Amino acid sequence: KALIKMKMFVARGIGLNVVTSSFSDYRSGRLTAGSHCRFLSKHTARTPSPCLSRTSRSSRKPAVQTQATSLEDSVRAIFSDDACMPFVLEDEMLSEDVAFESDLYSVTGRGPYLESAMLWKQLQEEELQELEFEVLRVSEVGYGKALVQWQLSWVPPGLSKIVEWGRSWPGMKIEKFDILDKYDQISRFSWIGLFQLFRRAIFSKVLRVPIARIIGTTTYTFDIPEGDSSDSTEQTSAGKIVLRRQKESLSLIPLFISERVQNRRITRDTILFLDTRRPPRKPTQLWDELIWDTLRASSVPGMKQLDIDGLSSEDSAQVYEDVTLVLGFVTFCVLVLGTSIGWLYFQQLAQQAAYLDMTLDY
Repeated sequence: KALIKMKMFVARGIGLNVVTSSFSDYRSGRLTAGSHCRFLSKHTARTPSPCLSRTSRSSRKPAVQTQATSLEDSVRAIFSDDACMPFVLEDEMLSEDVAFESDLYSVTGRGPYLESAMLWKQLQEEELQELEFEVLRVSEVGYGKALVQWQLSWVPPGLSKIVEWGRSWPGMKIEKFDILDKYDQISRFSWIGLFQLFRRAIFSKVLRVPIARIIGTTTYTFDIPEGDSSDSTEQTSAGKIVLRRQKESLSLIPLFISERVQNRRITRDTILFLDTRRPPRKPTQLWDELIWDTLRASSVPGMKQLDIDGLSSEDSAQVYEDVTLVLGFVTFCVLVLGTSIGWLYFQQLAQQAAYLDMTLDY
């Protein structure tokens, strides 16, 4: 009976497949009480069941998405990571009579559109240093219409050396910011500000660089491929969208037209950007005159040829009047001095002639 109870106990602990061998060993005396405990602990250990790790779970192929691509997603796909301007550069995505309109220039036709866009891309890469293009917002405003807000940033030519110096300094952090909120403030050069810039850079290891930035808004009108539904979301998935019309506007242009921009630095940045938008085969001089007249740059303090840095138009006019008076007085003194010197010179010549006549008489 004791052997039967032990057999049942072992069967419950290690299973029937090991009961026979263990029971026979026990009967033969090869299994002691201590070895029996070790035997139970050995055979009752369980091996963990196989499971999927987080890496293997995430590496599984996702299910096929049946939801149609929206117009916003299609527009965002146009601006890839290497895009530097809000233009469509694929032939198959342009209509034959595609039209582009901006504040200063307009063009119609696929060929002229691509020619202009490629030229502007080349000029931007040549003229604008450390160019960064970013799409801020994309929204669908109607059937086949998308509104895109974007910004273009670069380092002004006058600050490129400072940025290079900051990057060569060990542990220096370059912090870029724009000055668009100061468009109505007169830019003034200050040695104190320059000193504070370098002091902060040396002691705080932070170099704050005021970069140039242009914010624009572009409205795209697309031809949506025909689908099974009138919804633009479902029709966009049927094929590629085709651009028919593009209208671009810069946020600073209305401020320039109303003569609210007083910052010379922002004015120069805007002129530099518009220089890169020169149409093909357009004379540079005519394009510069158009930019100057459109922006009314002459109304911005410091943009005229004789403007003095840091002074308003009234102060500059007063300085011109003072300088004119000073120049007039100096001119009068020079004329009086010159006349006096000439009179003395002729008197000396007359005296020498008289001495010569007296010598000849003797």
